[in-house]
Amino acid sequence: MLYSPPIIYRETIIMIKKAGLTGLLLFGMFFGAGNLIFPPSLGALSGEQFWEAILGFVLSGVGIAVLALIIGMLNPKGYVDEISQKISPWFATLYLVILYLSIGPFSQFHVPLRLPMKWAFPLCYPKE
Repeated sequence: MLYSPPIIYRETIIMIKKAGLTGLLLFGMFFGAGNLIFPPSLGALSGEQFWEAILGFVLSGVGIAVLALIIGMLNPKGYVDEISQKISPWFATLYLVILYLSIGPFSQFHVPLRLPMKWAFPLCYPKE
């Protein structure tokens, strides 16, 4: 007879996997190409207004994303229900799937976002 782990154990593993995938999704949302390219140039060009520049960067780069997550969590039925109240449910689902795929896995095709990386660091940190 094969060993079958208890149901509680299986549910815990599934919950850990879901938490890991959600964590990777959130990391991908917060850490985009702009968050890797912009800070070095921001620091180099801000001069004496460094704290104002970094405050604006953090509020716009992280604050807006956190605000979107909070708004999404406030609706217990989720984003699909919110969107499908105004349009067809199948179109809302299709739209969100395309949106998430374009932000996540298909964003690898957005090469122009990654091209400035080659030039950002040498310009911000010139050799002396």
